Amino acid sequence: MAMNTLEVEEQIAVRTANIEQRRLLRYALLIAAASYVIFSSYYISQTRSRLASLAVAQEVAIANLQKRQAATEADLKTSNQTLSQQLGITERGLQAAYAGTTAELRQNQKVFERRMQDQQTAAADQVTFEVKRAERCQERNRRYPYGP
Repeated sequence: MAMNTLEVEEQIAVRTANIEQRRLLRYALLIAAASYVIFSSYYISQTRSRLASLAVAQEVAIANLQKRQAATEADLKTSNQTLSQQLGITERGLQAAYAGTTAELRQNQKVFERRMQDQQTAAADQVTFEVKRAERCQERNRRYPYGP
């Protein structure tokens, strides 16, 4: 099996073509891998910068919420103090009104007691007058049994 020069030259040309194809394939794969690394690095750095900016935004939002919470707590405290003061004023007002009403009721009771006493005295005087009148009539009837 001897090969002639033509066959050898053809095989050399085929091998050379295969080597060239492999070399191109290697370069293509190398370029693809390098591109992958470059693009991945770019996207990783972009993702990191976005995460960093989101973290900063989150910290700012948390700080704002804490400020709002502190302001709300201060407003609530002020409202509670105001309500407490108003309640105290209302309670004092009620106590004063109660004291005034109590004094008025006592005064009315004393006036009523005086009136009742005066009416009882008047009734007792009336009864005494009637009794004395009846006694005088009886005395007269005893003295003058048949008329004057």
